[in-house]
Amino acid sequence: MRGSTKGIIVFAVGIGAAYGGWNMYAGYRVANMHFDPIKPGRVNLLGVELKSGFRIIVANQMAQLVQGASTKMGSASAEGESDEGSKKRLKIKEMLQSLQGNEEALGEFVASVNDLKEEDLPVIKIIWKAEDLKKALDGDAALQEKLVKDLNVKLDGTPIPELRTRALENGICIQLSVPVRTNVGAEVKTLHGNVLIPFKPRLMQAVEARYRDKAGADKTMQLGYYQEEAKNVLEGKKEKQDVAKDIRALISPESLTKLSDEPTRILENAKVVINESMVTKATLETDDTNAGKRYTLNIGLTEEGANRLWQYSRNRVGNQLLLIVNGAAIAAPRVEHELTQQQLQITQLEDKWLAESAVNEINKGK
Repeated sequence: MRGSTKGIIVFAVGIGAAYGGWNMYAGYRVANMHFDPIKPGRVNLLGVELKSGFRIIVANQMAQLVQGASTKMGSASAEGESDEGSKKRLKIKEMLQSLQGNEEALGEFVASVNDLKEEDLPVIKIIWKAEDLKKALDGDAALQEKLVKDLNVKLDGTPIPELRTRALENGICIQLSVPVRTNVGAEVKTLHGNVLIPFKPRLMQAVEARYRDKAGADKTMQLGYYQEEAKNVLEGKKEKQDVAKDIRALISPESLTKLSDEPTRILENAKVVINESMVTKATLETDDTNAGKRYTLNIGLTEEGANRLWQYSRNRVGNQLLLIVNGAAIAAPRVEHELTQQQLQITQLEDKWLAESAVNEINKGK
């Protein structure tokens, strides 16, 4: 074997041994680091584990859950936005409050993850709790009578003789208490967040569709369309809706599970890695790129902060971090490698004002 070849082999073996030694050392160090879980503060670096195919991007200070490819250790603020499908907007403030155990905020977070929008609800909300609906469907006479009036149709889908315009215009809102497993400090708790689901019988929807685009529609016109649609159902020209069955489906355990799956996955796998108490200072650099000016945010960490970040990142390459300052999402970088330094760099930030505001807020009181 030639001497040069031997030298290359010895060098390669040396590198391999050094790498193996580092891995053993790092594994030992990380395994022996023990930190108490922390709750969100004013400045938070949140570790987020998502199921395959999903990622978080940040646009206009709002984090959004989208399907798409992974991103580098940058802001991910605009990558792939033009060709993304529908995005679920995550309510960051409510997400942090949920991690503090706030069930009212949890309800808003669950709604945002499931794309339940306030504008899809009627202006006048006739709210029915799931437990009261179950009693009505199971035969409670008083509740059943009230429900029929609020729906303007019997529970088997049979039209009733009169038209109540309030039922026609509003329907009902079903209030569901959605159970979500959530990290609250050192504990994993099951909290309950309330969400509203609009429900209007198909008969009422058909009547509304008849006059929706007609100018000057009055109660006489509404009554005429109701009589026609009701006649179609009674004569079998249109299928009668099993209203009770459809309501039971909406309040079923399966429905609650569907609503809780994604929020649980996010919150149960969301961890406050560091907060403002573990940040020493922040600075901003300006980078000139072909796409225009971009900004790099440098965040100095205390020894504990650096160790917490190292411990989190060591076996979580591919996961995302979410930088949140005063409830505003600043960036959602993906962990591309083990983070061992006392300075964290987040690159490719596009909004100068937002980046400067983050620096000022992070440095406040430092």
